[in-house]
Amino acid sequence: MDLIVFVTGYIAGPSAGAITGILGWSVYGTMNPNGFNMNVWIATSLGETIYGLAGGFVGRRFRPKIENRTRDAFLFGVLAGILTLIYDVFTTLVAIFTFGFPVTLSFILALPWFVAHEAGNVLIFSSSTIPVLQPLGKIFWRQPS
Repeated sequence: MDLIVFVTGYIAGPSAGAITGILGWSVYGTMNPNGFNMNVWIATSLGETIYGLAGGFVGRRFRPKIENRTRDAFLFGVLAGILTLIYDVFTTLVAIFTFGFPVTLSFILALPWFVAHEAGNVLIFSSSTIPVLQPLGKIFWRQPS
């Protein structure tokens, strides 16, 4: 979902990206197999907006050209790592305070999830962002003839 929200922001702007993030988590969060909690639902919905906002910011600065595939894939991966860390820390802190979990223990127990989420997003963003954006760019950023 993170890549979809980012790409939406990149193509349609930060507002559309943020709205996509909120709507995506609004659906997933209400049908969460771990159960529903209003605070966690709001935090994950709001947290997901960072991908759309960042996509919108990056898209406005760098589209439509992907000039150096290797460099740009690396930069998308680095950006994914930073955004995912922010998302994970934010949503974990909300869960900690919502359920009264001990802070240090919670972050230790969350570490495997953080690593998996970080690694997955870095891999997905670095390998998939450009192949997804290039055909969409041909549709949305056509130059007038």
